[in-house]
Amino acid sequence: MSFQLKKAQVIYKLQKGSPVTISNLKMTDELAIDFLKINSERIKLFSKYPENWLELIGETEETIEVKTEPKVEEVKPKRKYTKKPCKTCKKKITKKSNDDGK
Repeated sequence: MSFQLKKAQVIYKLQKGSPVTISNLKMTDELAIDFLKINSERIKLFSKYPENWLELIGETEETIEVKTEPKVEEVKPKRKYTKKPCKTCKKKITKKSNDDGK
């Protein structure tokens, strides 16, 4: 057996809703490979695994790096307040500016 989970007493489901589970008691190389093929980031759950685990699941380091890169969201500039004042407010603004000019 080449694979071993970090937490000895934990049982993980292969997929949500799947009856198939994986644990150290039930561990086989084939089961671990299937578990990692679903989500390669699950390698963090293992304390022991072969060096060529990427080859075993049919991936390369480049594909793993692409998957784990954080998504950078575009920051939209804040819009300037463009709402026009109501008629009452507009009269007050106009009145103030006329009083300032006197």
